[in-house]
Amino acid sequence: MKISGSSPSFTLTPLDKILEQLVGPLEAFEVVSECEHDLAENLPVVKDVLASYDLHLTVHAPFSDLNLASVIPAMRKASVKRTLDTLPGVVEIGANIITIHPGYSSPIANYDRSIIPDALRTSLAEIAPVAQDLGLTLCLENMPKQKILVGYEMEDFYDMWDNADVAITFDLGHAHTAGQLEKFKFLKSNFEHVHIHDNMGERDIHLPLGEGNAPLQDTIEWLRSNKDGPAYDATMVIEANNVEELLKSHRTLTEWLK
Repeated sequence: MKISGSSPSFTLTPLDKILEQLVGPLEAFEVVSECEHDLAENLPVVKDVLASYDLHLTVHAPFSDLNLASVIPAMRKASVKRTLDTLPGVVEIGANIITIHPGYSSPIANYDRSIIPDALRTSLAEIAPVAQDLGLTLCLENMPKQKILVGYEMEDFYDMWDNADVAITFDLGHAHTAGQLEKFKFLKSNFEHVHIHDNMGERDIHLPLGEGNAPLQDTIEWLRSNKDGPAYDATMVIEANNVEELLKSHRTLTEWLK
């Protein structure tokens, strides 16, 4: 299993300055396509930096100000376009997995959240064929429990995701905030990517591994077993708040995987 690392906060710093602190301990890295690391806007610079390293790469699609589940057609289409514009860059840097967020409930949708799944399914139907044609695995990520977000309860997530052309990025920390770790085990056979971080079961605070109360070691053991589906042995991305906490979690996860 490859241990990777990532943080949205990294995108505010030039990529070379981030990687020079991480390469050595990490053999993989997840590029968050935002700001300085934007694969649509800054591809030549990002590609040039990554070419200097031998890293297994995955990508997190942009999510700031985007809503693939928007019930306002113009906003949904703009979010789809922003995602589609990222896909060629994923190929250019040699990655083959891209994670997307399902989005959130807009004010008007709060009156009837049942209209949200159709909006997201429409977005997935527009993005998935393009990703597939490029040889990419498109993964939908489960969200942390926040009233504005969608896709944090397994049933809600399943209703929106149920798509043979879209895999799943299973986020252990997010599932813990929603009390949904056990329920998401139902979807294990569709996990193509995993994010890991810790919290106290309430807010999505991305603590270093072992500093919260999420049953991470037990869940990792389950992931690596054949229980409820094939054993997961691909990349596990530590999502941290900063470089120091990422390296701390890396040391912890390395011990846990022995």
